[in-house]
Amino acid sequence: MLKKNLFIKTFGCQMNEYDSNRILDITRKINYYPTDDKLKADEEVVLESVKLNGLYLKFADDKLKGNKNIVLAAVKQNGMSIYFATNKLKADKEIAQEAVKNNSEAIEYVDSKLKKIKDDKQ
Repeated sequence: MLKKNLFIKTFGCQMNEYDSNRILDITRKINYYPTDDKLKADEEVVLESVKLNGLYLKFADDKLKGNKNIVLAAVKQNGMSIYFATNKLKADKEIAQEAVKNNSEAIEYVDSKLKKIKDDKQ
């Protein structure tokens, strides 16, 4: 069976830590194993993830939300993932067009200067 990664960030008191450990114990039984924050910053892992589901961009490190290749792959898979991109990339014409081509509702998250692309598409 395929091993899957799971990241849990625990905040607060000892009880929260206890609860996190219980979750880890339960999820190990179904092949989920803990990983660390570094995966969110691994360009290759994030790129492959957003190719499967563009909305995974939400969980990427902030630096990678500004990586044009990653964001482009995300919007090709799911146009609405532009929501999680940096403002700079929301203003990138290629990314905006790809997002709107994939899902016309993505126009809502495109930089206001580029919103005319919706008309160009029709």
